Amino acid sequence: MDPSSLEIFCKNAQCGDPEIHTSMLAPSVESRRFRRMNYMGSANFGFGKRLLLGIISDENEWRPPMGEYHLYQCPVCGAERFFVKRGDLLSEVVPP
Repeated sequence: MDPSSLEIFCKNAQCGDPEIHTSMLAPSVESRRFRRMNYMGSANFGFGKRLLLGIISDENEWRPPMGEYHLYQCPVCGAERFFVKRGDLLSEVVPP
């Protein structure tokens, strides 16, 4: 799986392109189409980094899970989304 080929979309509907739907039965309706985010790169977060964060941070501080992280960013509003890959599973990471 190539992370740069994934289609990840921005959650902010205001930065999307307008899209007009027309049909014979209903009047034209305008809605927003979500904008595709750009792939910004990846980084590995392994046991060594997790151990180092455990030494220099508080016990109650949130630490990201281990795995390979992929960052996507919206070219219009600058919103970022992080995804972690562990094995064959790719899931979004939402920090508290």
